[in-house]
Amino acid sequence: MVAVLIGTGIGAGLWLLLIGLRPPAPRAASVLARLSAVTAVAKPLPTPQEPASCWSARAGRRAVPLLTRIGLPTARTRRDLLILGRGPEDLLAQQAATGTTGLILAPVSDLWFNALGLRIPGTLLVLGATMAAGVLFWTPVMSTATAAKIASAETRAALAMFLELAGSSFAAGGGVEQSLNDAAAIGDGPTFTKLRAALAEAELTRTPIPAVFGRLADELDSPDLAQLAASLSLTGSEGARIKDALGAKAQVLRARQLADVQAAAEAATERTGVPIGLMFFAFMIAIGFPSVVKVLAGLN
Repeated sequence: MVAVLIGTGIGAGLWLLLIGLRPPAPRAASVLARLSAVTAVAKPLPTPQEPASCWSARAGRRAVPLLTRIGLPTARTRRDLLILGRGPEDLLAQQAATGTTGLILAPVSDLWFNALGLRIPGTLLVLGATMAAGVLFWTPVMSTATAAKIASAETRAALAMFLELAGSSFAAGGGVEQSLNDAAAIGDGPTFTKLRAALAEAELTRTPIPAVFGRLADELDSPDLAQLAASLSLTGSEGARIKDALGAKAQVLRARQLADVQAAAEAATERTGVPIGLMFFAFMIAIGFPSVVKVLAGLN
């Protein structure tokens, strides 16, 4: 059983390495489709929200249909991918590649311990490889969740800046559409880019701005933007009420940002106590262990 596991792990590792470092040649049909495409717009460089396919995504591409049939990714992960503007295919491919990589740890560990003259039971190797494969399989999901959380915080900060700029422009005498467009044109980043695209869509399709902001809130999973859309829809076209709504929402976002910063600082302070406690525990063991050994030797 151990020999079969070792052979399978080595074969899977070599196959992943070959596909990741040397991807297969594209099919002729796909090449002709790209050459005969009507639009010749150059694709922008990958952003942090749209990463280029890495070796793991290319290596695990064949396992994507299987993982899709078993219900992956989950609804929460799909929402995180939607926030980041990524597709589920790359994530599933990375999960398949990293999970299979965990199986390689069993034969590698067996060879390493054999070189040292140690014999590890096959059951322990299988259990360790299974645990490693499970942890590595969910590592891309955890990374995606962390990136989505950071993107949500950046969206909130950008939205607060957008509201402050729009309020200032509106107080200077601009109209609602003009103030929102001016505020979106000043800022930079993915959130401001999506805000400019939403405002342009509202202008071209004659769609109300609250409706467009509502759809953008669903795309970004931003309750703050959804509340802004609801506030704009309730205020109508009254200038004073719109100004008050923008100012109140900006104030709420600033207060929430301050609360998030304070919570992060407190969490970091609490985490600093963990290594200190571990060092103290190790120090006590180093001091007390010789004494315990001497006492037990004296009793014998």
